[in-house]
Amino acid sequence: MIKKFLTYAIAEKIAEEKNSAISGTYYLNHGEYARPTYSVVKYRDGYAVKVSYFYYRGTFYAPKNHLLTSEEI
Repeated sequence: MIKKFLTYAIAEKIAEEKNSAISGTYYLNHGEYARPTYSVVKYRDGYAVKVSYFYYRGTFYAPKNHLLTSEEI
């Protein structure tokens, strides 16, 4: 289930924490060319955090961009 936030500020804080948690050395997976990014998006009756992955086209088993669930936060 997608985790929704009532205010933009709360969602933005979570996104910033996720982006800053990826500090130091980050090892890219096969076919990946950049770190994943987390951003805030408007979602129905609130806000959600979206993760975007950057893989070369045609990479097998690359994760899809999606909204974060309660378990991922």
